[in-house]
Amino acid sequence: MANTANTAGAGFGRFGVLLIAACLACVVASAARGQTIFFDGFSGPELHPRWTHANGPNGGDWTYDFANSMFNLRSVTPSVPFKIPWRGVDFHTALDLPGDFTVTARVGWTAGGPARRIGIRLISDNPAGGGFSYPLYMDEWLTGTPRFSWELLAGRAGSAPAPSGAFVDFSIARTGATIRAFIDGVEVDRVDGRSERVRSLSIILLGDSREMRPLHLDFVTVVPAPAAGVWVAAVGAVALCRRRRAGTPGRGHAS
Repeated sequence: MANTANTAGAGFGRFGVLLIAACLACVVASAARGQTIFFDGFSGPELHPRWTHANGPNGGDWTYDFANSMFNLRSVTPSVPFKIPWRGVDFHTALDLPGDFTVTARVGWTAGGPARRIGIRLISDNPAGGGFSYPLYMDEWLTGTPRFSWELLAGRAGSAPAPSGAFVDFSIARTGATIRAFIDGVEVDRVDGRSERVRSLSIILLGDSREMRPLHLDFVTVVPAPAAGVWVAAVGAVALCRRRRAGTPGRGHAS
């Protein structure tokens, strides 16, 4: 049995090397085509410099760390002391995506918590003024019942039951003029006629100061298609290798 395990481990190691080489090849090919790729694996000790926010310093209105090589929101202070116990601590990065793209993020939470939310939101231009918002998130907003929620078209929101403690992969992708939302690779909604330039990606984060449970974020990836499918799959596989080596959770139960 030991020889079999060693052989399997060696084979997996060689496969991992090949995956990393494939990732690098994708990056090089994308750069050669003038494509912009943004990836954040949240290795710390600070947030990536492209992220902006108005939440103040770590340890103030919010407390976070990068344990297990991911972003972990540990606590928030009340928005209004003695009145509003929860606080939103979103952060953002500017984008310029005029055509096809795929935006992916892995999010997770620990079971329990009266009011919390985590997910992604894209903001695009609107020729008539303002902008279109595409949110995809999971929350337990006051009810204690975990739900997935999304809204690719104003006034046409969707939802579905979410696990009480897990990691899931969120993706929003555009091909041509069609925007689609995915949860763990399963399409949950699509809208046609959406060709506006995407200008911003926000990470949606909201916690409750009374009974905070950690919120987790990892592997935020922005890739202009058509390289998106190859790149996201490769990043996911390499991330799984890293998680296995480190003995930390991948998709599934969050703690």
